[in-house]
Amino acid sequence: MSAICKRGRKRTDRRGIRTAALFLCVLLLSGCAGCGGMQRYSATFIDVFDTVTTFTAYAGSRSEFDALAERVHGFLREEHRRFDIYREYADMTNLCTLNQLAWEGPVSVDRELMELLLFSREMYGSSGGKLNIALGPVLLLWETARTKAAEDPASAAPPDPSALAEAAEHCRMEDLILDPEAGTVRFADPCMRLDVGAVAKGWAQAGAMELLQTLGCENYLLNMGGSVCCRGCKPGGEAWSIGLEDPLDKAKPMRTFSMTDSCAVTSGVDQRYFLVGETRYHHLIDPDTGLPGRLYSQVTVLLPDPAMADALSTALFLLDREAGLSLAEEAKAQVLWICPYGDGVSTEGFPDLV
Repeated sequence: MSAICKRGRKRTDRRGIRTAALFLCVLLLSGCAGCGGMQRYSATFIDVFDTVTTFTAYAGSRSEFDALAERVHGFLREEHRRFDIYREYADMTNLCTLNQLAWEGPVSVDRELMELLLFSREMYGSSGGKLNIALGPVLLLWETARTKAAEDPASAAPPDPSALAEAAEHCRMEDLILDPEAGTVRFADPCMRLDVGAVAKGWAQAGAMELLQTLGCENYLLNMGGSVCCRGCKPGGEAWSIGLEDPLDKAKPMRTFSMTDSCAVTSGVDQRYFLVGETRYHHLIDPDTGLPGRLYSQVTVLLPDPAMADALSTALFLLDREAGLSLAEEAKAQVLWICPYGDGVSTEGFPDLV
């Protein structure tokens, strides 16, 4: 078994490789203004999806809000465990279990995990292969390079090209065998390794929003590391205000727009990267090259569905302009592309929001 195929990998430490500032931030009013007798409360979670998550909602009392926040937090923790590629759990079959066992034969999974994999396969086709959850062997090499760069910046270097080429041989989506009726997953390639980082956060947000709807929560905002979903409004019917920073120049004026009953998801070069000289190696890897995408520095997608918005933000970061506009139009998404030198291009409706 080659180095690419070795099982039982330990999780690498990714602390210190993210930028301190989130590129998509929520501009909330300070204080707790009333909203029809409701008060604004916030809670922050730091143990889900390797990011800072903030849940803000209007509720009749602190105890009412805390009950909502506990339910949201519990749901996101469960989704985090289900999509965890680094650690197995005794009470569930998760992605880590699949990566360890599915090459030996079919592995039974729950409906939630199966639906995410089916959605990801559909998005693979829609994006022309740019969103590929089978890219795990290549992404592992880049994660290892980021970790080494964080530990010793002077020795920072991209993965060896020959290692990337070998890893790319094991990233074929057709080797992911899904049987929805039987509820099983099998890998036709023993070196396959799934990584759902491009879709899992949005998928979890969509589930959290469904949960909040069943709980009767009508005015809230859920911000997962810059992936922002909102429902309802602020006091007096005012929409939520969203601020979008330039990923390469924080001193530039922030683009702001209003949003209600929708989601804004951004992919950019200022998250999970390392520098070699003046070259920035970020985490958005093009499956066709095995290298970080260079067409844009940031892409923001607006859609009511956070799962689709999350998937599109990665795909549109890697697609060329013509293909990206076509996919955005097909998905009925509003999109803002920021090019490496700071100029912006958008779908027809996006400028009206800014």
